[in-house]
Amino acid sequence: MPTDAERIKQKLDIVEFLKSAMTLSPAGKNFKGLCPFHQEKNPSFMVSSERQSWHCFGCGEGGDVIKFAMLYENLDFPEALRVLAEKAGIDIAVMNQRDQRQFTVLYDINTEAQKSFAHALWKNNAALTYLRDRGLKDETIREFGLGFSPGGDALVGHLIKKGYAIEDIHKAGIAYRYRGLNKDRFDGRIVFPITNDIGNVVGFTGRIFNKEETDEVPKYMNSPETLIFIKSKLLYGLHKSKPAIVKSRTVFLVEGQMDVLMVWQAGVHNVVAVSGTGLTGKHLMKLRRIADTVIVSFDNDASGLKALERSLDIFSTFDFHIKAASLGTYKDPAEMAEADPQALKKAITDAQPVFTYLFETYFRTQNITDIMERKNKVRHLLGKIQNLASTIERDMWIKELSRYSGIAETALTEELG
Repeated sequence: MPTDAERIKQKLDIVEFLKSAMTLSPAGKNFKGLCPFHQEKNPSFMVSSERQSWHCFGCGEGGDVIKFAMLYENLDFPEALRVLAEKAGIDIAVMNQRDQRQFTVLYDINTEAQKSFAHALWKNNAALTYLRDRGLKDETIREFGLGFSPGGDALVGHLIKKGYAIEDIHKAGIAYRYRGLNKDRFDGRIVFPITNDIGNVVGFTGRIFNKEETDEVPKYMNSPETLIFIKSKLLYGLHKSKPAIVKSRTVFLVEGQMDVLMVWQAGVHNVVAVSGTGLTGKHLMKLRRIADTVIVSFDNDASGLKALERSLDIFSTFDFHIKAASLGTYKDPAEMAEADPQALKKAITDAQPVFTYLFETYFRTQNITDIMERKNKVRHLLGKIQNLASTIERDMWIKELSRYSGIAETALTEELG
């Protein structure tokens, strides 16, 4: 009897599977492409359809479809088997029954909750009107599985009737115990399903829409961390945008779910969002395998600018080409996408290298003239430049900072020490 791993490899053709993650072109009876595991300009990554294996002559990595999934998605062997088995449509017994049940139940509860939320949305005129007024079309709402949580105990009761234990419903983060009652976590909120990289629902973000934000009632609420919902690894929209990212080798990085939805609706499909959590190395490790360029467009305000600057420290450890798109007078990508989709596309096309964008913002747009403020901003930018791995790149941006700030190159270099 074949093992689970053998059954998976028999069912999943390696060439077709890898094409969903990278660009491959014919090379005789094999296929070749740029290795997703190291930076290269000439393809040294070879895939053999005959042997159902891959090998990179540049970095030396190689193996079968399971090894690729482990490296590409940062999975351990059992988790890679589980993900691939689901994609192949086969049952496996790689984990012990208790561990397997924990994962399966959490996935099933989240999936059932999403169906219930989606059903409830189309019965709630206020929630539906809010989304339409924000510019979303019905087909976008359906495609991304948006929903509404009416609250009360209806969802918990529905899940219990489906055979799920209340303890598992709590573990999935759908509900919690409050004063002896099982309270719906997303009560009265519009709900955005969060999926993993293969499209399984692993959690939710809930947004208030008909009441004011307070300390007790935050605007956004996420599922708690669970076995399957780990925010530092998840990027909103990635399961849908991955083919467009792989094709263009470029990702458009925004802040929130509405940004993704409106930008996608405008025809830009290589978009993902950090979605309520700070950008992490795990996010970038995932993106680095499929993209060379990141175009950042956070909210067009002081906090968005700070978020962009913070991201530079994380980007500096990865070999990305980082650009920033100017939103002009629009407050965020969602607003720009709704008002003028062509302007959004042009802003993405015209995106500047991130340091050029920052220099333009501080020394041209804001035109900082106060001496102390100008000095502090220059020192701050020098710190970001100093973190760059490339000496050549550091030297280039010091020259540019000198040109924008009017401070001599020698003074900037001395300041760096």
